[in-house]
Amino acid sequence: VPPAEKKVPPAEKKVPPAEKKAPVAEKKVPEVEKKVPQEERKLREEQKAEEEKLVVEPPIEEAEQEEEEEMFPQGLSAMAEARQIAMEQSVEVRQAAPAPVATIDASAYAALAVAQYPTSVRPSFVEDRSLMLNWDPVVGAEDYDVSTEPCGDAEVFLTDYGPVAPMRKIRGLKPNKTYRITVAAKKANKERTKESEVIKVTTKALPTPSDFRAIRCLDNKVLLGFDAVYGATSYIVGTDAREGVSRVTRMDYDRVEVEISELLPATEYQVTVTAQGPKGVSAPSKYFTIGTKVITEPEGLVAKADSENDMTVTWSHVKGATDYEFLITPEGKVREAGATTRKVSGLQPGVEYRISVAAKKGELVGSSAVTRSFTKALARPESMRCVSASDTSVTVAWNRVQGATGYDVETRPPGGTAIVPKLGGAPEREITGLRPGTEYEIIITGRSSRGDGLASKPIKVKTKAFGAVSSIRVTDCGDTKAVIRWSPVNGATSYDVKLDPSEGRIRQTNGSQSPEREVSGLKPGKEYSVIITPRSASGEGSQNKPFSFTTMALSTPSNIKVSNITEEGMDLTWDEVPGAYDYSVWVDPPGATIIPGTGGARAPERNISRLKSNKDYTIRIIAESPRGNSAKSEAIEVATEALHGPTGLKTTNITQTGMRLSFNPVPNAKDYEVVLRPRLGNVFPPGRGNDPSQPERILEDLKPNTEYDIMVIAITMKGVKSEVSKSIKRRTYAFPPPSGVTATATTGTTVTLQWPAVPGADNYAVDVTPRAGEAHRTDKGANAPERLVKGLQPGTVYEFSVTAKGKGGQSPPGETFKHRTKDLVSPKGFEASKVTDNSMVVSWTPVKGASNYKVITTSFDKTIETSSVEATAEIKGLQESTEYTFVVTAEGNLGKSAPSAPFAYTTRAKPALKTPVGLKASSLTHNSMTVTWAPIAGATDYAVEVTPEGANVSVTTKGKEGPERHITSLREGTEYRVVVLAVSSHGMSAASEPLIQQTPQALSAPTGLRVTSVKDSSLTVVWSS
Repeated sequence: VPPAEKKVPPAEKKVPPAEKKAPVAEKKVPEVEKKVPQEERKLREEQKAEEEKLVVEPPIEEAEQEEEEEMFPQGLSAMAEARQIAMEQSVEVRQAAPAPVATIDASAYAALAVAQYPTSVRPSFVEDRSLMLNWDPVVGAEDYDVSTEPCGDAEVFLTDYGPVAPMRKIRGLKPNKTYRITVAAKKANKERTKESEVIKVTTKALPTPSDFRAIRCLDNKVLLGFDAVYGATSYIVGTDAREGVSRVTRMDYDRVEVEISELLPATEYQVTVTAQGPKGVSAPSKYFTIGTKVITEPEGLVAKADSENDMTVTWSHVKGATDYEFLITPEGKVREAGATTRKVSGLQPGVEYRISVAAKKGELVGSSAVTRSFTKALARPESMRCVSASDTSVTVAWNRVQGATGYDVETRPPGGTAIVPKLGGAPEREITGLRPGTEYEIIITGRSSRGDGLASKPIKVKTKAFGAVSSIRVTDCGDTKAVIRWSPVNGATSYDVKLDPSEGRIRQTNGSQSPEREVSGLKPGKEYSVIITPRSASGEGSQNKPFSFTTMALSTPSNIKVSNITEEGMDLTWDEVPGAYDYSVWVDPPGATIIPGTGGARAPERNISRLKSNKDYTIRIIAESPRGNSAKSEAIEVATEALHGPTGLKTTNITQTGMRLSFNPVPNAKDYEVVLRPRLGNVFPPGRGNDPSQPERILEDLKPNTEYDIMVIAITMKGVKSEVSKSIKRRTYAFPPPSGVTATATTGTTVTLQWPAVPGADNYAVDVTPRAGEAHRTDKGANAPERLVKGLQPGTVYEFSVTAKGKGGQSPPGETFKHRTKDLVSPKGFEASKVTDNSMVVSWTPVKGASNYKVITTSFDKTIETSSVEATAEIKGLQESTEYTFVVTAEGNLGKSAPSAPFAYTTRAKPALKTPVGLKASSLTHNSMTVTWAPIAGATDYAVEVTPEGANVSVTTKGKEGPERHITSLREGTEYRVVVLAVSSHGMSAASEPLIQQTPQALSAPTGLRVTSVKDSSLTVVWSS
């Protein structure tokens, strides 16, 4: 906001309406008195005449409508811009006369153009993301190019005055960033002038505060709000006057509220706000106009008439008020004045007065609060009297007051509610809600449209000590006697009971305090009225409203007897009642059929049928005649014979929509009723129409996946229904059972099952019989109709059944599928090694799936059992020179294999010779060697074992007894193990320590063989080395 704007005295701001509409830059048009550049002064002199006739800027209405959001002034002329710069430099200014506003066209700018290229380029209204750019018009310019650096942010827009206007709007800038801006003119011949001098403009760091609104305006302060500026930490609030102190009262993430106090009443202020933050400040906001009110009018103004001639006026204090202006019309005399009260006397009775009160602050007088009130105009109610009283209410009356349209009732002590009669002006009121046994003073005041009258003199009344009895009833009422009962009254010690007409004898049944009396000696068929008054030592209570009853015309039936009781009926008799023409029999619970006996309606007998079995009934009898009826007889209780419901309910063949129900038969039942809850489905006897007495039913059309409560009722030949049986709960299945189960893969311990998918099912369960193994999902997921069953025994027949499951429930198990697992293979490929006189190592081909082997070794005198996890076993503890038979069984997760075919090996004889020692190898080639050792006494031969196999052992020239052997057919570069045993007619020695020897690599055959010279007796041969 330009500083000069703030310095203008309040008196100068009161400009004509036409001037108020001008843009901010033209509201106060100053003239430059000094420090004005010579070029600018010359320009001013040349256009002095034009200045008074034409303001080169758009009409204010259009500018405000166009730039309401962006707050850009449009069409600033060079002179107007110069005046704005002068104001910013604090040059002395004077108020110029208002200039007429004119619409600008291209000719107006051409008239002002003097420069050959853009000069005096200047920004205005710089904000965080936009600015307005102006310059002096250029001769012949038809358009202008505006360049910004950096150029990636800015967007340049024309104003409404077209491309020839020396002004542009620049948007899309970044906050708190410096831009370098130049302008070049474009002429009709597409000639482009040179660029203006570079100007640097830094955008504001924060957005300008906006969306102002007045929240509360008082006489000395205002509260205004606006949208919070993102990044702002404080705000600068300024007004166009010197008075006023601002304070931020609320600063949320989305809204800010500011209170400006110490203002003048009834004054209009211009307010502007600038946001501040760590990154910098925003541009000042547009001026927001807000005004204070006049001095606040007093609140709570009340005028109350004290009598026909006096009145008291009160109100709430106005903050800051030094005095109050008090006026009453017609006139009255203020006889007592308080801070916020006035007592007025000398008034006329029944006259309406207008009272106004205004607060004063020094010489200033605020708005007046106004009220109206009447003085009292009615006479005092006379002849106060108590008409009636109870324990909680009284009724009072008085003489009518002339002119009264209603009455106010006051009780002392306070309490109770006055009931206004239908005619509100009637001089009588019933006051309810009082306390029993309490004395009250009651005061009545007349009321009319002109005001209240004078209060009556108090009348003293006392409520009764008790309330009236309630719930009066007559029981055991006969033709000549009755029993009267009522609810007891709390605190009453006795009761007075009176009959009207006064006949018969009233007798206490359980003392005077008992709420019961027996009355005898009455006349048949006559009406009596009862009045009861409770009493105690503290006084009597209220009387009840008269209660009436009529004695019976006939005596009560008696001596009732029951006979011939069955499960559905009985016979009933009683003593005859003189004068009776008929009898009514009441059976509870109802529903029975009652038929007179052979003597007709007057005969004291009835047959009762269509009762329920095993049920208790209450029976009463009433004698009837044209003169009236008797009382009900005393009740008799009787139970019918029991007919029990069916038992042993069972269901079979449950499907999605049906099942079969059976139960134990009930004797004498001709039919059965099946009760379903919910009532969904149909019930048929077997075979649809066969004998309904059969104890079974077919249930069809049931709802899938629904739980049913099922009960059965037996029905006899006479239509009597039995008790309802105990219920059983059964649920129908949600899906049809899976079918077509097949085995796609089988091993000794696993079976892969497949079947067609069941619609709606998302899972399946597989049941295995005999119980073994576990069903697992395959890679296709839970909803795939496929399962892998693991953990089965090899060679075993299993029964499989599949159940479908889903969100809606499950299906019954499908048909049983039988399948046999495969067996484990028996071991074979046996060999024996390391045979000695007491042990040997037995090996065989490994069996796939086996994790253990059991070896049974037998001979003529013993059996040895050995276990091994490998396909080999060392058997120890054998006898020398003995043949042993071996049988091997494979074991594992797949189960056991069949025993292998037996195979036999013989142990060696116990050695009688020493073990050969000193084994050495000589004459070693790539495929042969000679082995020697120390001779063994007694040896006639030697056995040589070479491993790996494939070598040939031959006797040398020393013969079989010689301690050496020649070994051929060896493989080059191979390590061999040689063991020697001495042999004689007595057996063999133990094996020697092994000789480990590796054969060398063989030499390759020479190549390139050729003859180089031939003579008569010689030749020369050469080859490759």
